[in-house]
Amino acid sequence: MSAPQLAFGTETRQLRVPDVTAVELAQFVRLALRAPVSEPCISHLVMPLPKRFAATALLGALRAVDAWYLQANGTELLGLGAVRKAEPTGADRFEAARRAIEGWARELSTVRHPALSDKTAGAPRAFVGFAFAAGAADRAMWAPFGDAVAVLPRFCLSQGTSGGLLELYVVRSPEVPLALETLLAELAEVLGAQTPPPSDAGTVTVDHEPPELHEQRVRAALAEIEKGTLGKVVVARRTAIFADRDLDATAALLHFLERAEEGAVYFVRRAGSVLLGVTPERLLAVHDHALETEALAGTAAIGQDALLRASDKDREEHRFVIASIEDALLPLSEHVEVASAPEIATAGSVVHLKTKITATLRPQIHPLQVAAALHPTSAVGGTPKAAASAWIARTEPERGWYGGPLGWVDAHGNGELFVALRGGVIRGACAWTFAGGGIVRGSLPATELEEAKLKMGGFLRALGAQ
Repeated sequence: MSAPQLAFGTETRQLRVPDVTAVELAQFVRLALRAPVSEPCISHLVMPLPKRFAATALLGALRAVDAWYLQANGTELLGLGAVRKAEPTGADRFEAARRAIEGWARELSTVRHPALSDKTAGAPRAFVGFAFAAGAADRAMWAPFGDAVAVLPRFCLSQGTSGGLLELYVVRSPEVPLALETLLAELAEVLGAQTPPPSDAGTVTVDHEPPELHEQRVRAALAEIEKGTLGKVVVARRTAIFADRDLDATAALLHFLERAEEGAVYFVRRAGSVLLGVTPERLLAVHDHALETEALAGTAAIGQDALLRASDKDREEHRFVIASIEDALLPLSEHVEVASAPEIATAGSVVHLKTKITATLRPQIHPLQVAAALHPTSAVGGTPKAAASAWIARTEPERGWYGGPLGWVDAHGNGELFVALRGGVIRGACAWTFAGGGIVRGSLPATELEEAKLKMGGFLRALGAQ
């Protein structure tokens, strides 16, 4: 098996993994877990994958358990099940998630497959996701998600173009016998996963919020901007989708994977509900205290690059985002650098202004501390942050995890988080999607409505609703 390219931000690593079979991996797991333990711990077994798996096949294995999937920068990450889980609520949810993850790391006892070197990647990862705001995910569509979730999965798979790693987490205790045969059966199901056939969505109907309601919100935002209460605020619109049978989240994921060049593909399954989409916005990537992020704001239809660059309204909106990110990073960083000019980023049927921002974090600063400081950036919230967030809470339906951060962090203080945009949530035969845009002085309600329509088009097409 050739060495896969597993990308992290701008770094590319070579993972040299040997050829193995599913039978050999089962033997490794059996041997690694046969000895009893003297104290409670989490055994962390790292082994090579025997082949490349389709994401839709892996998500079809162990369908009753929660699942997390990310594809970005040529790397796929998948988590199935949970051996540890935290669901913090309230204003300190980022800090509570960080404390939980650091506690799990102290429980770990890592064993690598004998064919893997000590330098092979496989730092224990936890998957995390957060609502846009505390208390913003209480309605039925968001009930399984809540304010925040952090999970140490049972299985974690990472793969590049030709191979990767499989990690298995097993809770051990001297007092509780290990259900090894059940564990091996789960491993066999994962390694034998097959892509399920797509199902017919049947008749799909779409229920948009009335256009005049979105335009009314935009006018209300403009009134606050004229008063000086707000400099910018993001106004979102919600659309509901209904089918005569359960919607196929796997088929929708395939649609997004075909558009992976537009951004990071994400899929989070919680208690039967699925949040998925392809987002153009990365909140942060941290590796060895080096941070990458970006200001993404200002939107035009595909092919209108020149108009976007020349738009005073869009440049002002973009400047608010850069300033909000700089203000958040400066207290946490030794150095912050902003690219001299924005570039054009294509995301489906729209283009955005995008400015790269890098920083060197101070020692001991954790990615979730940075996320707490950054979120919500002016790209999804507004300026001033507190006033814009309060206005959104008063004016819009609950956003749930729309616009919230999700991704992973590892035991070494690295991580990558994305903003849950250009997607929606599926629950049985119902689905909901959100989209919006930044409102600044000079925004036009009718234009903002058209922008929201363009942005939610991808999710509607993924469900066969457009």
